[in-house]
Amino acid sequence: MLELKKAFNATYAISAVAGIVALGLLIFLITIGARSIREATFRRNLALTPTITRTPTITLTPTVTPTPTITLTPTPDYSPTPTSTHTPTPVVSVITMREVYMREDCYDEYKAVSLIPEGSILTVLNLGDVRYDRFTNECMFVQFRGSGFTKTGYLLKKDLSVP
Repeated sequence: MLELKKAFNATYAISAVAGIVALGLLIFLITIGARSIREATFRRNLALTPTITRTPTITLTPTVTPTPTITLTPTPDYSPTPTSTHTPTPVVSVITMREVYMREDCYDEYKAVSLIPEGSILTVLNLGDVRYDRFTNECMFVQFRGSGFTKTGYLLKKDLSVP
């Protein structure tokens, strides 16, 4: 019986070494998976997070108000009403500098409409409409045209560049 046990010692050693190698391989694969998940989460959070930049503040200065003076009331001038001329609205295109999420409004408290890839060309829809997020970053209302679909929403101005 003892000789039979001694004959199986090599088999036990090989099984133990194979188990250790399998355990090491499993730990290695779990480590690689965790790193890739961590990297993907980091990239997603970077795309979702607006960057904080310092903005200059307006400092009020005292001004001297002149005393009122008597002025003559102008007489009405009856001139012809000018005719209106139509001026075309300029089409402004911008390019995204990084992968960003387009929002329904400006900015993080609103629902994401679409993920816009880096380097995408967008059209600015309303140049006069200026909106700010809670960090006083300016947002722009833009339109993204993908293959077969169109999305409109707000992006931070600092994530865009004019070509």
